[in-house]
Amino acid sequence: MTNVRDLNIGHLLRNLLRFIHLNLKTSFNSVMVILVGSPIVYGLFLYMNAATSSMSVTKVMEKSPYIGIMTIVAFLDLIIGYSLWMHREDVLQDRVTFRMIMSAILLQQIMVGNIFVSVAAAAALVFSKEVPLNKKSSKPKHVAPVVAMSIMFLLCFTMIMRVVA
Repeated sequence: MTNVRDLNIGHLLRNLLRFIHLNLKTSFNSVMVILVGSPIVYGLFLYMNAATSSMSVTKVMEKSPYIGIMTIVAFLDLIIGYSLWMHREDVLQDRVTFRMIMSAILLQQIMVGNIFVSVAAAAALVFSKEVPLNKKSSKPKHVAPVVAMSIMFLLCFTMIMRVVA
């Protein structure tokens, strides 16, 4: 019974995403654009916030540790977005690698509360069957950076929980 319900929900979600003309390429590109664009917008927000309060950016970060942590998260997002852009051909060559990277991005962004990237990564995972299944994949090349970024996001999540609590 659970398999039938899961199949229907997956089918409904896939049809909804196709209705809004979303496919693998657009969802993957949207993940990259949001990962690169959101830190730029955050940086502009940070400078505007500092200017309106007549303080320097470092003083604003000292005043609120949460802003400092989110600045680190923004830099990590920028690094991941740039890395995805530089290695997009490698990522789109193998389904296992693609799913590993998108799953890691999904979990990382849920940890820090970036809903837009989480939704885009989930949409990319829905369309991951369009990526060819390559028998000889280059997983070891991509595992270390994914693990390193996951550890960094886990540390940021821990700091956020300490600041909030």
